[in-house]
Amino acid sequence: MPKLRVRSRVIALVMMFSLLSANAVMADDFIVNATSDAGPGSLRQAMLDANASGCSVIAPCRIVFAIPGPVPPQGWFTIAPKSPLPIVTRAFVEIDGSTQSRFTRDTNPFGPEIELDGSAAGYRSGIKVQAPAFAVRGLAIHSFEGHGIYLDAASGARVEQNYIGVDPTAMVARPNGMNGIAGRGASGWIAANIISGNQGNGIYLTWPSAMNIYANRIGLGCVGELPIPNLASGVHAAGFGTRVDYNEIAFNRLHGVGTDGGDVAIRGNRIYGNGLLAIDAAFDGVDAPASGRPVPPVLTSVRANSDQEGYYTGFYVAIGHLNAGPHETVSVDLFASPYPNEYGRGDGRIYLGSTVVTTDADGSASFEIGRDYSGGTLLEIIGGVASATLTTSRTTSELSAPVPIALDVPAFEVTSTADDGPGSLRAAIAAANDAECAESPCRITFRIAADARKNGVATIALASPLPPITNYIRILGASQSWWEGDTNVFGPEVEIADSAGLQIGLPEAGVERAYVSDVVVSGARGDGITVYAASEGSRIELERCYVGTDVTGTVARPNGGNGIRFVGGKPVDSFLRHAGVIRGCVIGGNGANGVLVDRATGVLVRDSRIGTGPTGLPLGNRGAGVRVAGSSNTRIEDDVIAFNDGDGVETTPDSTSTMVRASIFENGGLGIDVNDDGVSPAAGGALDPPVLTEARWDEQTRRTLISGTKRANGYPANPPGGSFAGNAWGIHWYRNDRPDPSGSGEAQEPLSSYYPPFQIVRDTGTEFTVSFELDLRGSFISATTNRFYCFWEFGCTAEETSELSRTIEVR
Repeated sequence: MPKLRVRSRVIALVMMFSLLSANAVMADDFIVNATSDAGPGSLRQAMLDANASGCSVIAPCRIVFAIPGPVPPQGWFTIAPKSPLPIVTRAFVEIDGSTQSRFTRDTNPFGPEIELDGSAAGYRSGIKVQAPAFAVRGLAIHSFEGHGIYLDAASGARVEQNYIGVDPTAMVARPNGMNGIAGRGASGWIAANIISGNQGNGIYLTWPSAMNIYANRIGLGCVGELPIPNLASGVHAAGFGTRVDYNEIAFNRLHGVGTDGGDVAIRGNRIYGNGLLAIDAAFDGVDAPASGRPVPPVLTSVRANSDQEGYYTGFYVAIGHLNAGPHETVSVDLFASPYPNEYGRGDGRIYLGSTVVTTDADGSASFEIGRDYSGGTLLEIIGGVASATLTTSRTTSELSAPVPIALDVPAFEVTSTADDGPGSLRAAIAAANDAECAESPCRITFRIAADARKNGVATIALASPLPPITNYIRILGASQSWWEGDTNVFGPEVEIADSAGLQIGLPEAGVERAYVSDVVVSGARGDGITVYAASEGSRIELERCYVGTDVTGTVARPNGGNGIRFVGGKPVDSFLRHAGVIRGCVIGGNGANGVLVDRATGVLVRDSRIGTGPTGLPLGNRGAGVRVAGSSNTRIEDDVIAFNDGDGVETTPDSTSTMVRASIFENGGLGIDVNDDGVSPAAGGALDPPVLTEARWDEQTRRTLISGTKRANGYPANPPGGSFAGNAWGIHWYRNDRPDPSGSGEAQEPLSSYYPPFQIVRDTGTEFTVSFELDLRGSFISATTNRFYCFWEFGCTAEETSELSRTIEVR
């Protein structure tokens, strides 16, 4: 599970701040190398020393973490103060918890490696700041009796990438007794944090604070829509130039964002599922028209169109009108939700875009929004409602009254868990197969009542096989949660059980396009999901499905054959596009392979867990994790493939161009088995794995150095399409706790990739030395060779991967 992912704009901000810090002349770093409450090497002593130091804008003071191993079993270090920590009173002090992961590597893939546990610290906030230009990042701060962080007259503060009010996995609430972050007279940035589970508000700002609150998750865990509510509002903001932009604010007990009625701009957020209003100006409920604050716009109609691929081009058109000051330029933001809240206002579950208009002399204007929705598809909100806000130069209104979103794409609704009859899945598939779905997809959605569900999941137990899907159909399991919320936080709300599985296409005539998402397929006698793709121009997508497991993804409910078998298919452009996509799925416990790519062209398996549940629990498939048989242009990227009885990834001799970049470990066979013949002997070819000759920790440079030799003769044929610039070789590096019994490596933890763009390598025996800013002593390193096709237009893309090298221990 990845650490908190944030928008590219936030990453750019953090990089900008980091660059400024890196380019500054640094004062002495204050190193925390112990978890003790006090004394040399403690956080308390580092804070005291920084307060007494001569920090300045050209020589800021950094408190950095380098706590030596062994790393505790949970993956992070806990600092538990026995009394309040010192107040930060010196300007230009920075506390950087992320430095610990550069010292002992990323030992907590869920979040920070440093935890501040305030359960024994007494009555005060976790970190209190009474100085300008303060920064803190990379900490989990929880269980303090006061605020997690208190910015008291702290101008130019930066609070970035922290977990506040939750444990270091951001899956369990560990409340601070008051607010997550509080500010009085503060300014600066609060960006890319998780702020959840606190006894008060997530963020509480009192006048005259002027913060930029940007791309945080407030009221949620680190992934998905796991509710960890703050017990008051997500953000309580004072009106003095504060901005609340591009955050996800959900499930808090009071408002999403509440303001004191002053100047607070609220743009581009996702705000939904909170106890009261998404936005409440002045904490007085739904504003009356004469409130003196910006009045929400009035939407009159919203209609969405789709293209021939079934991807929605945007809202054409959202039409409405508004009132503001005479000749005033204002912005309108548009949002969508599955349903209105109980106060008759829409939530802001999905941000759809904005437009800018200027009013006439009477302060009136009409508007029309017809933009592309950059999120890709609008399937999840068709049939829902749209709402809008109006923002003047400084202040945002509450959300408007909602209007329905209309679309004329055929839809078939499943309302029953029965095997057959009206409202059944069987009837919906049969009707969609007979409908006009060739140009625009027919949608199958779910709205199964609570009394037909068990533990929040609708289980459809089938006595006979479902009809094969033979039309352009999209089965949308996530639609079940649109109506009543996420009733199964562990996985999908729809289960297809005890059947012959789900079949897409017929062996003699595959389908060109289909999409299935957010369903559980378990207990089939044969393969769980079988795809027969059309021989030309096909695009079949399976997304966020659980195959061979229960609805939590933690218990095996095997399908007798393969989890997913993908047969045939050829994309429009066999080099650059994919005929099949398996993305974000959990595939475990099945009687054969997790995924079988069978005589297919252009299949992508990405971001899936194959042989393991979503939390890492072993759920091995009886065969390989992924088997590629008689297929070409297969890509296996960013997956976790573990605990399978056979190889992690295996290819047959008649398969070509299989690219692998994944976390692969603890499988019964090899990590990667090319030609399905065990460890392949070195043949002096371009795709032999590299030979690693030395791996050592260099104390002087504080880096791990790895040396070896790469065989690099041979060329691929020029691929079709684009302006071919040549081919390059590259290496993917992996860290392992131990080697595979064969002596060849697995690929437990990807480290990085390296290749020289556009360099055509012709010689053999190329020697190399690479370095990593990680202490990898005691780990075992393995690597693969990868062939890249390079184009002048868009760079290089990896297309073929060797087996894993023999491992070498870092000394």
